[in-house]
Amino acid sequence: MLKFLPELEASILAGQKTQTRRPMDPQPEEYKPGEYKWQWSPGGNIYTSREHMPGLAELAPYVPGDRFQVQGVDFEIVSVRVERVGEISHEDAVAEGIEYDPSQMDGCKWLNGSRAIDAFARLWDAIYGDGQFEANGWVFVYTFKKVEGQP
Repeated sequence: MLKFLPELEASILAGQKTQTRRPMDPQPEEYKPGEYKWQWSPGGNIYTSREHMPGLAELAPYVPGDRFQVQGVDFEIVSVRVERVGEISHEDAVAEGIEYDPSQMDGCKWLNGSRAIDAFARLWDAIYGDGQFEANGWVFVYTFKKVEGQP
């Protein structure tokens, strides 16, 4: 099931981190400029556009309704989508647990003096290796919530 770095677990338990990205494995191959071979379907079909492939997010290792635990607390995946890691928005970077520092320039700066997406890019490279954010691979994006009725 989903695992997290110990330093990210606190932000999950605090409700700051409600989203996570995981690289697709294998990555699709470029078929021709702008089109990719998606080869994950059960029948081995090859699709050249994620818009034409039915249920691409359904190929994710985890699906809505799956649960995982962080320090004994249950969480549930509520949605899955597919995108390139570099397509992350400001709001998604915040949902990834990038913390806002209101003491900086009218709240416009983020921890370590960077904007949320830049801070996320550094975190991504720290986890997956230098240059991986810039490589802009395909990822599954999981949104999750704490299961109600727990402390």
